[in-house]
Amino acid sequence: EGVPSIKSIDEDEERFFTFTIEDPDVEKLTIQMTTIHGDPDMFMSTLNQTPSIYEYEYRSTNSGIFPEVIELLNTTRNITGTYYIMVKGWEESTFSLVYYTKTKGGIGT
Repeated sequence: EGVPSIKSIDEDEERFFTFTIEDPDVEKLTIQMTTIHGDPDMFMSTLNQTPSIYEYEYRSTNSGIFPEVIELLNTTRNITGTYYIMVKGWEESTFSLVYYTKTKGGIGT
């Protein structure tokens, strides 16, 4: 949490990542992917352990130099649980991936 992971993927490659939120006091979850070069997209699920471009609950929508962000608030759903992320490289790509949580006490607790 809070430490970006920098990864590279080939064209048409899919890379999978998993993390778990156990703290019931988490009010907000932010997952951010920043493109360093190329064209990656991020797809996320809490139900499917291998999300795809066809089967996902959330996906990033930005392109270019803007970070791709998925944000969840506990006002719309319980945030505790396991999150499965797939990053698809539409071309050879390098990206950073990080997530942050916010609790009643502050960010990243």
